[in-house]
Amino acid sequence: SRLEPSRESYNVPVPHCGLMALLLRRTTAAVVKRVGSRHTSGSSGSGYGIPLSSAKNETKRGTSREYLGCCLVLTFSLCAVAFILACARRLLGSFKLFGALWSIGFGGLAGEHSLGFIHIPKSGGTSLWEHIYTSAQRVGLRPYVRINHTEDPPWHMVNQSVREATDIFGSDHANYYQLLQSWPKGSLNETIFVTLFRHPVDRLVSHYYFVKRDTWHHSYPIIINHTFAEILEHVNDGYSLQFFVDPETVDGGIRNLDGFEFRPCCFNRTHLEAAKTLLRDRFSVVGVLEEIEKTRDVLECRVPWIKHQPIGKKMATKHSRPDYDKEAMRRATELDVEFYNFAKELLHQSYRDCATATV
Repeated sequence: SRLEPSRESYNVPVPHCGLMALLLRRTTAAVVKRVGSRHTSGSSGSGYGIPLSSAKNETKRGTSREYLGCCLVLTFSLCAVAFILACARRLLGSFKLFGALWSIGFGGLAGEHSLGFIHIPKSGGTSLWEHIYTSAQRVGLRPYVRINHTEDPPWHMVNQSVREATDIFGSDHANYYQLLQSWPKGSLNETIFVTLFRHPVDRLVSHYYFVKRDTWHHSYPIIINHTFAEILEHVNDGYSLQFFVDPETVDGGIRNLDGFEFRPCCFNRTHLEAAKTLLRDRFSVVGVLEEIEKTRDVLECRVPWIKHQPIGKKMATKHSRPDYDKEAMRRATELDVEFYNFAKELLHQSYRDCATATV
């Protein structure tokens, strides 16, 4: 069962207009009775008689007035009920207490509200994050939103009181281990972790065009004067991998999560296997942009307060692949491609498990 009932689940009571109908019926009956008596007396030569056809017309007019009055009352009442429900839903949805009570009562998620979304750049993460963010607000959970990346501080520099008030994280490109160091929730075992992958070649091409058109990006002066093939010669493998590797295990650390693809060399297979284990053991939802519908279904299966709805249209742009040296691309994406394929396998397994659970 979902925490957030659909609009169709509201049983809006139809207002009873019996009082209006009763008054109109009695008025009509009185008119008919009076008309009938006058017609009778008129037929006996009193001079006050009303033709029978007039009495019938008066009856029809009375019935029409009855229907009109009932329809007006019904329309006004429905509008009033709809307005009250809309106001109540907006008001109650803004309170965390209401959301928590709703979750406990309908979703069985007491103590499991917190969610961490590891956002790999240029992988469609913004659209998935907005999907999560919208559903969280509906049940009263509070996401952390870093609106301006040049002015708003990154997560690990945010005031402690702000972090403690946060239930949902995902608007910053944080490494999993960096997020853990500043995650304020008591038990990480009750935190749901989500991520979304994209094929490394498409993601790299998209990142190149993104930086090339955005003059504010700090890598713009480098990218604008070089072709994709030239940039590729200086790219090291493991861009997606770096978000799931402990920085303490990497020579030189991980310093460039918000930058372009230039990182200290090098990640190795030890890092890859550790990252695979992390994905398998700690992430409830491992999604793939190329299979976004399956990703959405698994997300709604594993996170019951996520509302069923289409994911927004800000999904990552598909660029045509420019010319490049295949060997250079292999060197730049070999570990990431294997990591991506592993993530895809996890998605397919989760999708099968969720399908079996709903049977």
